[in-house]
Amino acid sequence: MSYTQVQICNLALAKVGDDAAQITSLTDGSREAALCTKFYEPTLRELLSLHTWNFSKAYGELSASTTDPTFGWDFSYPLPADCIRPLELRSYNSSETYKLLDEWTVVGRNIYTNVQDAYIIYVKYETDPNAMTPLFIRALYTGLASKLAYPLTEDSRLVAALENELSQVILPEAKRVNAFEGQKFDYINSEWIQSSFSNGAMYEGMKGFAQENYGDL
Repeated sequence: MSYTQVQICNLALAKVGDDAAQITSLTDGSREAALCTKFYEPTLRELLSLHTWNFSKAYGELSASTTDPTFGWDFSYPLPADCIRPLELRSYNSSETYKLLDEWTVVGRNIYTNVQDAYIIYVKYETDPNAMTPLFIRALYTGLASKLAYPLTEDSRLVAALENELSQVILPEAKRVNAFEGQKFDYINSEWIQSSFSNGAMYEGMKGFAQENYGDL
């Protein structure tokens, strides 16, 4: 099923209950529409920042700033305009997980690093509801409902119930399903451990040493 922003807002309003009327657009002049306009984007940004959602993961090459950091780092790279949260910085565009993860830090809207040619993986500000998963949509309209509830009903118990449903039920399930959509091995920056892998052993059952040297493990 495809969704629009108005449909998501109406799902949120439906969770608030009979005290909230459905809207026809975000500019229909109703109080509900005004509140949805006010809270929709902050709620979306908040949820995107909470987890590494596969649908909002983006890749890109960074362009160095003309102004270098004052000290401590060699290069400064402005974050992409749609970056919610940076995840990894690489010194080249490789998919090999054991040759990545260079040292970096975020300062304001910049990444400081010693990498000269930097590539980034990050969580982007995804605004298209049709790119989102069904469980994320559910989290989005429940989170929005928790923000709409008090202005529309002044019922603090309803707010608490919606917040609890989001944090204890919906988000854990959404994160669990999100984890099924791919596989990634943690990288340990150790030359000794890397030297222990041979002939692709890293990708063959994650056996750390070659069988011809050490027998069955």
